Amino acid sequence: MALLLRPRSVALYGASDKSAWSRGIVNATRTLGYDGPMFAINRSASPAHGLPGFRSATQIGAPVDTACVLAPAASVPQVFDDMAQAGIRTAVVLSSGFSETGPEGAAAQQRLLEQARRHGITFMGPNSMGVAHIAARSGLCAFTVPEPVLPGGLACVSQSGSMCVALADYALQQGVGLSFMAAMGNEAMVDLCDVVEHLMDDPATRAIGVCAATVRNPARFVAVARRALAVRKPIVVLKLGRGARSAAIAPAHTGALTGDDAVFDAVCRHHGVLRADSLEDLVGTAALLAHTGPIGPGGIAYVSPSGGACSVFAEAAERAGLPMPALAPATLERLRSVLPDDARTDNPFDTTGAVINDPTLLTHCLQAIADDPGVALTVCGYTIGSKDKRSGTRLPLMQAAGAALAPLGPRALLASHALRPSTPLLREAQQAVGIPFVTGGIAHLARSLAKAIDWSARLAAPPLADAGPAGPAGPACERPVGERAVLRHLQRHGVPVVPTLLAATAVQAQDAARQFRSPVALKVSAPDVAHKTEAGGVRLDVRGDTDVSRAFGDIVRSVHTRRPEALIEGVAVSPMRRGGVELRVSVTRDAAWGPLLAVGLGGIWSEVLTDVQMRPLPLRGEEIAAMLRALRGFGLLAGARGQEPADLHGLVRAIESIGDAALALHPAAAVLQVNALRVAGRQIEALNGLVTWPSDGA
Repeated sequence: MALLLRPRSVALYGASDKSAWSRGIVNATRTLGYDGPMFAINRSASPAHGLPGFRSATQIGAPVDTACVLAPAASVPQVFDDMAQAGIRTAVVLSSGFSETGPEGAAAQQRLLEQARRHGITFMGPNSMGVAHIAARSGLCAFTVPEPVLPGGLACVSQSGSMCVALADYALQQGVGLSFMAAMGNEAMVDLCDVVEHLMDDPATRAIGVCAATVRNPARFVAVARRALAVRKPIVVLKLGRGARSAAIAPAHTGALTGDDAVFDAVCRHHGVLRADSLEDLVGTAALLAHTGPIGPGGIAYVSPSGGACSVFAEAAERAGLPMPALAPATLERLRSVLPDDARTDNPFDTTGAVINDPTLLTHCLQAIADDPGVALTVCGYTIGSKDKRSGTRLPLMQAAGAALAPLGPRALLASHALRPSTPLLREAQQAVGIPFVTGGIAHLARSLAKAIDWSARLAAPPLADAGPAGPAGPACERPVGERAVLRHLQRHGVPVVPTLLAATAVQAQDAARQFRSPVALKVSAPDVAHKTEAGGVRLDVRGDTDVSRAFGDIVRSVHTRRPEALIEGVAVSPMRRGGVELRVSVTRDAAWGPLLAVGLGGIWSEVLTDVQMRPLPLRGEEIAAMLRALRGFGLLAGARGQEPADLHGLVRAIESIGDAALALHPAAAVLQVNALRVAGRQIEALNGLVTWPSDGA
């Protein structure tokens, strides 16, 4: 990977003075400052763009690290043969006409991959637009490198070439320096995870922004995400194809297939990968983290001479869930010593217009607030002018801000009230006064800060539970069929289950109901009837011998009529439960990502409001507790609307046991569902259970 991403010498296959592609590559390498030897390889051995020309790389007479392949798709196999003879073992293949074009192109790409493996060649592409290692001043890319080149700590890796260019252009516009750019293309061999993992060890890269339509190797993605947490390097992902319409468009571009976004979101949350909603969000969040690194315990303080900006930030922070701590008494005393008596001392903190007459007041306020023990990061809300005349009038305040922010380094930044382009003059002024980082857009910043704090909290949490390897199918892997067997399976794994008695006759049903001394629920027990209500196999709130006997007979007759092939074991009798809150808990075995636990409140909460939290298994108790607190309806569990507060510890333990029960199932199980996990204070019970097997049509 090092030779591919930082080559010391390069052969350009298909280069000619008539080719706009090869001209663009040569210009880009020169813009980056690359000064290594480059050679043009073409059929006529003609020089190109000032590079010496050869018919074959074997004629160069010097070692070559990497090839850049611009030849037509049909000629790429011959290029790989020539590379092998010349000892070139890495390549960036820009040539298109492979899997992105359909089945024939996919077959050609597979043959190219097999050929590369035989020759020991590692390549990026095909259909790639190349790579630019800005920090190393090298690369092979067909996209235009934005000028001026601003070195920095943000790396951008994209499966889409045009999105890679857009990310780089927007970063330059915002004054965000880049360390690395890559447009992956079809990822026949080297994929996004390979490049991101390589960047884990790149000292110039402090944050990684990813634009992806798909993850081709989910297990590898998880491994890279876990390593990123270990080395404390944030990954921010903008996923193409989140909705149904965009998912249909994405494959036409790179030959990629999108996956279920809810599942991907759950995986990202679990493994500390941040999601971006837009290109601007990706650059803003990743650039912020490249500056701050992990944010320490505490919250955000916002300081501005604009009361309006303070109000807007307060609202944006509340919407984003951003912690804004009250200032400590010692901090307030320091502020009151330098400000007028009528000055407010809230957070966000309005310094008032007094700082216009005495800019040193801004320095004192920023220093006092940054020293507050509850403040992890200090934001100075102020718009630096972008023209000479405006910068000149605002220079004293800029200098005052710089005097306070510069010593704080990653613990402080300056934020314009709105998104605005970064000009050379602005960057020069920023550097002159020592302001460490400038960003803009109050709402954008609040969302990015909330994500940065979430990521930082993930770093501080205990390490993730290791997912043990899936065992082979065998006697130890259980295959319960039917609700009665599923409830027994859940109970064996520690899940509290509602008491149930099986009745083979109406008289037995009456005896069972008397034992419970309460109204009862009757449900048919038939392993091959998964949906009992549709088969007429459920009766609720049944009282007295006569009604129990009638309900028993109605259930048996109804199921025989609607499902004549069903084998009826009997009728299950259990006590009716009233009150409390019902949760839906399920474990789905995703073909790509493995078992995923989903938790949501029952009824309208999960069906209409999609108030569901999902994470990959296995999970620790504290992770399940965090899932419950993230539900919009968590207040019902906490005692809202007169509900008895739930025993959260017991509920977490029950959900954890459901996960254990799912992992103990035979790998063929598609879904384990508990559609009613009833919680009433300390009483927690699974009222039902279902396992869906492939033969059930799942």
